[in-house]
Amino acid sequence: MAEGAGRAHRHGAPGARGDSGEGRQLPRTTLRRTAAARGHRPGPGHAAEDHALRRTDLGPGPGDDPGGARCHARPGPRGRDDDAGRHPRDGLRPRGGRPHYLHGRGRGHRRGRPGPLLHQPDAPADEALPFEDPAPVTARAAHGIIATHCLHEERVRSSPLDGSGSPLDVLILALLLLLSAFFSGSETALLAANKLRLRQLDEAGSARAGLVRRLLEEPGRVLTALLVGNNIVNVAATVFATALLVRLLGPQRGPLYALLGMTLLLLIVGEITPKTIAAKYADRLALWVSRPISWFTVVLGPVIRVLSLLSNLLIRPLGGRVDLDSPLVTEEEIRLLVKVGEEEGVIQEDERQMIHSIFEFGDTVAREVMVPRIDMVCVADTDTVADALRLVRQEGHSRLPVYHGSIDQIVGIVHVKDLLPYVQDGRGQTPVKEAARAAYFIPESKPLDSLFREMRRRKVHLAIVVDEYGGTAGLVTIEDLLEEIVGPILDEYDVEEKLFETVNDAVALVDGRVSLEEVNEHLRLELPVGEVDTIGGFVYSLLGHVPAQGESVTYDGVELVVERLEGHRIARVRVTKRAPIEPLRS
Repeated sequence: MAEGAGRAHRHGAPGARGDSGEGRQLPRTTLRRTAAARGHRPGPGHAAEDHALRRTDLGPGPGDDPGGARCHARPGPRGRDDDAGRHPRDGLRPRGGRPHYLHGRGRGHRRGRPGPLLHQPDAPADEALPFEDPAPVTARAAHGIIATHCLHEERVRSSPLDGSGSPLDVLILALLLLLSAFFSGSETALLAANKLRLRQLDEAGSARAGLVRRLLEEPGRVLTALLVGNNIVNVAATVFATALLVRLLGPQRGPLYALLGMTLLLLIVGEITPKTIAAKYADRLALWVSRPISWFTVVLGPVIRVLSLLSNLLIRPLGGRVDLDSPLVTEEEIRLLVKVGEEEGVIQEDERQMIHSIFEFGDTVAREVMVPRIDMVCVADTDTVADALRLVRQEGHSRLPVYHGSIDQIVGIVHVKDLLPYVQDGRGQTPVKEAARAAYFIPESKPLDSLFREMRRRKVHLAIVVDEYGGTAGLVTIEDLLEEIVGPILDEYDVEEKLFETVNDAVALVDGRVSLEEVNEHLRLELPVGEVDTIGGFVYSLLGHVPAQGESVTYDGVELVVERLEGHRIARVRVTKRAPIEPLRS
């Protein structure tokens, strides 16, 4: 009785607040059934004990120690199975700080009896079957849910990312950075590889060299695949590093340190270093990365097509489209690269001029480089071999066009080597037409690159240029074509002529046959190009009549004076500019 009253006093007797139920809270789960619940009417001395409540929840009540509700608090003292030797809340605390049903084989099992789910004080025989009341079942369910939550929190706090980076985290980040370096280096290696060297290796039977050449046949597709892969790993590395540093340093400092750190790592490890190495060992690395890049391009084939479609949809309103197989390097970019190379001393000035001349070679036509009709040295078909040899010695040419009647009727070309046997055999009076070879005729508009290939194929060194009416416009030699690339070529019979001669800072003398493009380039002028080709023809067009020697005309502040005439042709022009003339070095 006294013991029951003591428990009632410690836990509070709800009966003291009245039986009406007014203001009553939900009763806590009891571990001891009351007498009324067992079908016995309680005696007067047992009223407090019969209404005593045993707290079985995990949350602290008013006045209880708040530490008793912590998931991982130390268990209460273990003693005898009576109330006197038991902590007031021993019935709620699992042994070892965790629920008994989560421990497997507990201490009670080792003594040959099952460990209790909820530790209860001993009850008299007439108060047996404590689990007939459904309240303990609810308590066990709540206890299990909270214990599971506590175990989850314990696993999170003990995970590799709970506050320090594990070796696995460092390994994943390093792997992503290596993949970034792989994609960046592969791009540089494939684009910088020596195409001639790859062709030689392919013809020698190298499978990898052939694979690289096939990849480079579709540069746009390969470049898109490399960019997609590089962006994927760069974003993944940044996200992973940010998440890791947020766990390590907190949400305030973590993103900032991730931004700074990943920017440096991606620049140094993912871009600068691999591209520098790839540029130095481009051929070797291109062969090494060809197979994985080929697989990766095949895997991303649908993605590449979708990206191309989306890009075309975006830029179509702007009047453009994405062409994956378009050239990766344009002529303008190469010209700019050559100019920068000259400024940095890597390329000499004459080398720069030759490279620019190569680009202009295909855009130039035969009319622009031919020897005009008026300057042609020809021989009539009725002249003898001896006459032709005298003309060769006089003019210093080794080949002469042979005409019939007029220069518009070219019937062949005679070479000095063809004339010598006739003289040696005493047949110097033989008509020259018998020693002539067939002539090669071309239109004025034939591009020089095509003409050069055709003359090499035909093994001819001189071609007759005809105009749109079929008349002779001039002639062009293979030497004239080469001079468009390497500059003037003089032999022992040629007399050097100065096309440009600077008199002072504002005056220059220019040969009348020089093209307007060359005049603009050398004298830094802006004379219009299109109607006529030469500076002499430009003066003719401005005057509108055959000029006299010393006649002048002014265009856009530039004075042009006819310095010398040869017949009706302007042989030399004096160019005077208001601003000082700064001619380019030839």
